[in-house]
Amino acid sequence: MEQVLERIHSLLWGPALLTVLIGLGLYFGGKTGWFQLHFFRILKQTLFYRPKNDTEEGISSRRAASAALAGTVGTGNIIGVSAALLTGGAGAVFWMWVSAFLGMGIKYAEILLAVSFKKQSPNHIGGGPMYYMEQGLGCKPLAVWFSVAAIGAALTGGCFTQVNAVCSVLGEGNLWLSAIAGAGIALLAGLCIFGGIHRISKVTSVLVPVFSILWVGAGLVVICCCYSKLPGAFALIFQQAFSLESVSGGLMGTGLALSLRLGMARGIFSNEAGVGSSPMVYASGKESDPVRQGLWGVLEVFLDTIVICTVTALAILLTVGISPAQTPMELVNLAFSSVLGEWARPVLGVSIFLFAFAALLSWCFYGEQGIRYLGKSKTSVTVYRCLFVLFCFLGALYPSQSVWLLGDCCNGMMLLPNVIALLLLRKQVVCVTKESSLYQILRGKGSFQKPVGQNYQKTKKCP
Repeated sequence: MEQVLERIHSLLWGPALLTVLIGLGLYFGGKTGWFQLHFFRILKQTLFYRPKNDTEEGISSRRAASAALAGTVGTGNIIGVSAALLTGGAGAVFWMWVSAFLGMGIKYAEILLAVSFKKQSPNHIGGGPMYYMEQGLGCKPLAVWFSVAAIGAALTGGCFTQVNAVCSVLGEGNLWLSAIAGAGIALLAGLCIFGGIHRISKVTSVLVPVFSILWVGAGLVVICCCYSKLPGAFALIFQQAFSLESVSGGLMGTGLALSLRLGMARGIFSNEAGVGSSPMVYASGKESDPVRQGLWGVLEVFLDTIVICTVTALAILLTVGISPAQTPMELVNLAFSSVLGEWARPVLGVSIFLFAFAALLSWCFYGEQGIRYLGKSKTSVTVYRCLFVLFCFLGALYPSQSVWLLGDCCNGMMLLPNVIALLLLRKQVVCVTKESSLYQILRGKGSFQKPVGQNYQKTKKCP
């Protein structure tokens, strides 16, 4: 089973797809003048922005952002980063940064399209890649493909990997303890997900600040205690990023390829740029200006990869370094224990639980959006929610390596149709961005007048 998954993984995350993603990131960044790098202006237009007339239905932009960040900041920011270091070396960190830098433009583009093409009904706001695939491209089969992949990814990478990571810590290798932990997580998840996006966003709006402060704070303590090693750690990151030698030995030249592939794949798995997941929750927000909502995606990628993933990686590199003999979980535990001592285990356990629980709540919603697009009946949504709760329990008992491979493969199956849609709709993204007065503000020109609203594809200026 694992050999089949590894083969699929290598095909999905091979050079071809990574090259297209790099090209998309460069295209959106270059065509918009890299406006997403004006970070403080973006903060002003997101965190410090207050709408004057808030009459739209749906969840607030802040809650939408917290739910999206909950989905991206999962156990991949801890165990995933550690796994990338073990296999791809310190150089994988550099390629994570590259994936974040380019991913900001991609994330912005897919959110802009999702908000522009969202579909509103009396009881539900539908939005996401499947809607801009159908309405923007007129390609229903591509939308169905994405929806099916989203359901599969929610049940595997969004559920299995998260629960499995928690139970590997709480269960300590004991099957009965893992089963009990899995049952507890399934019960808590059920209480939240049956309340829909409003309850999910309420829970994640509390959890996201808590686990972010806890993990980053603990990581900074470790980094500060080893600050004298920082220059050496950064030197190692840049050296191994372009090294031809593999960390685990092997043929000359495999090091760079492996470091790039794992770093980019892990970065994308973490910040989900191009996967098309978080646009589904942003489209459920009250904000109808696609440009402003897209800025939240830029902020999301920055916090996820540049901040949290980097803190995890530096904490490991500054303390225990990279030892191929250790598992990802053991490596993280050793790194934090070397500085925090007995406090490391509870900090790690609580952090992983909060990361995983928040992530699986958001991913449940993503899968539900796929169900609603395909079925649209209340019964199908209820059946899906029950199945998701069951998978929460099963995730505690499934082998760890297979879980991560399956999650990566399902993410890749979402990524493929979404990348096709982004390529075909790229000119509309650039056009609507440049037509927005908010874009001029971000570049330090003009003043805010009127945003480009929904259904921009019908305007005369944009193709």
